[in-house]
Amino acid sequence: MIGSIRATQRNRLTNSLFSSTFAICFALVGANSLLPCPVDNVHGNDSVIDERIARQQEAMKNRDN
Repeated sequence: MIGSIRATQRNRLTNSLFSSTFAICFALVGANSLLPCPVDNVHGNDSVIDERIARQQEAMKNRDN
């Protein structure tokens, strides 16, 4: 099939492929600002989680005593 395509058709196909890939990349990056990731931002901060765990453990120790 590739051998039966003329050079101009092949060039047009390649340009269309690159153009559509470029447009899709911009659309995906733009969609990130319209539809933000639903993951809680606190989970990305390990120090906050460590502090929470330490407080929970301290509270449990205080209950036991």
